Amino acid sequence: MSTELPLHSHTHSHSHSDVDVPISKRHQKILVSSVICVLVLMAIGIVLTWPSASSVKKAGAALRQSIDFAEAQYGAKVDHNEIRACDGQYNEDKKDQLQCRYVLFDVQSKTILSSEGKPCEKNQPFREDQTKKLRYCVEQSFDTKNTYNPELEVGDKVALSYRNNEGIDSRYRYAYADQDRRVVLIMIFVVFLVAVIIFGAWRGILAVAGLLVSLAIIIAYILPALVVGENGTVVALAGGTAVAAAALYLAHGINHSTHVAFLSSIGSVLSIALLAQLFFAIGRFTGFVSEEASYLAAAGSQVDLRGLLIAGVILASLGALDDMTVTQVSAVSEMHNARPDYKFRQLWTSALRIGRDHVASVVNTLALAYVGTSLAVMVLFVVSRQQLQWIANSESVAVQILGALIGSVGLIVSVPLATALAAYIVHSSGEHDDEHLGSDLGKEKGEPTKA
Repeated sequence: MSTELPLHSHTHSHSHSDVDVPISKRHQKILVSSVICVLVLMAIGIVLTWPSASSVKKAGAALRQSIDFAEAQYGAKVDHNEIRACDGQYNEDKKDQLQCRYVLFDVQSKTILSSEGKPCEKNQPFREDQTKKLRYCVEQSFDTKNTYNPELEVGDKVALSYRNNEGIDSRYRYAYADQDRRVVLIMIFVVFLVAVIIFGAWRGILAVAGLLVSLAIIIAYILPALVVGENGTVVALAGGTAVAAAALYLAHGINHSTHVAFLSSIGSVLSIALLAQLFFAIGRFTGFVSEEASYLAAAGSQVDLRGLLIAGVILASLGALDDMTVTQVSAVSEMHNARPDYKFRQLWTSALRIGRDHVASVVNTLALAYVGTSLAVMVLFVVSRQQLQWIANSESVAVQILGALIGSVGLIVSVPLATALAAYIVHSSGEHDDEHLGSDLGKEKGEPTKA
């Protein structure tokens, strides 16, 4: 007869949301203490690297002086669109005159002065009621021969940039910046929310809340800290820990399973940070991997470009890590519910089989995500007919390869780490104590112990 008693009376399968891993009181104290220690270290890291409002403002002002950022952007609608001879061709024959497309932009949220534009055509209330003020629109010309100029039609919604630099002509303060995609973004976000709520129910809503909190951490802490030149690795570790805590505890609740998943995720993040720090240093990566990075360097910013790379690798891996660790902890918990007589090694090997399948799919997903973000660069290299080894050697491509591989190693590390920690806690929750652990690990095949 088996001497081990199941801790749950349930015999059917549970999901991670329904059941928590069983744990002894002694190990519960150790587990909770470990989580608290990690959170305390996270808080210390955030406090030490938290940028003051004045330092962020000063760094931002210095960057804006060096880089030609627009002061503001405004939504506008195309009011009129016509092709006519470009201005300034007074001495040219009509047949030799260059043609330009002149577009009137009706700025919705700001009154355009007469010195800044021309009277609107379509949206002109003065024509219907002369007691109303004449409405002015911003006019901009586009070369009809330039195929990269936007194709605009009356009624199109666009974004205009606004600059009021010293010496700039008032007619050129506003300029076309991009299409206005805010409605499209809102629509797809609503579709996302509906899909999450339908299929995830209350758990899905909590997951979205975790995502929003994670974004808030990135915007309020990580980005400003990087702007003022704080160490990218430290900022990513502290901020990444906060992101992982928000995502895991909001989506899965405060319980022992989430504690195990959280600690496993942080252990894997540390391995990613160590590998990234090591290989980015050995490879002498400078951080000049994009046009934006070059702007930051040219502007003399304090941003640690190599630290920026390391922070990117850490943050890019967090979502997949959380998924991996939660799955493994859940697998161990389910295995224990189905077979309460399983010892550590049997729980470990059974759950690890699930982890191997999961690793294969997640690693492939992570690698393809990195490839997708660098497709344009890779196309340019292919067109240049360089050898594959030199294409891979280029920093802009090598950083993507390194990021995918380092992130994948972190994911692989998370599987045995989460599985071992969960199996140890579950195994030690019953009559098995720590002294059985060594003998279980030393056996080739684990069998339930019979009394």
